[in-house]
Amino acid sequence: TLLTIPKSLFLLPRRAPESFDDQAILLAAEIAMHLTQGEDDQFYRYFEALPKKEDLDNKHPFYAPNEDLVLFAELPTTKTIRKERTLLREAWSSQTKGKPKEGLTWDGDYEWDF
Repeated sequence: TLLTIPKSLFLLPRRAPESFDDQAILLAAEIAMHLTQGEDDQFYRYFEALPKKEDLDNKHPFYAPNEDLVLFAELPTTKTIRKERTLLREAWSSQTKGKPKEGLTWDGDYEWDF
């Protein structure tokens, strides 16, 4: 064995996903819950080491403004981005039941028009 990672360090959704798409959505919801705990969370240092939204804004296609997505609407990547954004928005609505926890909001950074 080269490396063993304790199960306590696994970042997994709290319930089993029903599909591959569901898996990504549930993991995103789990991460959001950890982020609300700030420095007290066991994954805090890991999250702090990840690129910030500002780092991704100009580099990652998922963060592309809608105006750019319109220009590249026929590309498969653009269609995938729109699908993923829709799934993420639906998961957010489902998980929060319209009442997000304090400090978490969809509006602003993650508000996209379709």
